[in-house]
Amino acid sequence: VNELSDRFHEHGLTVSAAVQATFGIQDVAYKPGQACALPPWKYVPDLQVSALMANTSLDRWLVMDTYYFTTARFLNALDFYTATVPAIKLGVGMMNRAELT
Repeated sequence: VNELSDRFHEHGLTVSAAVQATFGIQDVAYKPGQACALPPWKYVPDLQVSALMANTSLDRWLVMDTYYFTTARFLNALDFYTATVPAIKLGVGMMNRAELT
């Protein structure tokens, strides 16, 4: 992702990436149906993913797993991403619902 981002930067462009459920990325052999098969709290976040997100040349990470489920889930995801991604690179998706739980 850095190579692509760096090439865009050479032309004065800003680069962002939308991501979801990075907590569920695992360094294991792929099996169909395994992605996000468990609830978020059952995963141990991979520190390699956090390091990659914090140290890329991307200008902004737009996180998408902050706008569904409950308010508690939103706050947990927000805590995870604010601890993982530098604030200057963090974009947070927000829920647009009448009911907040």
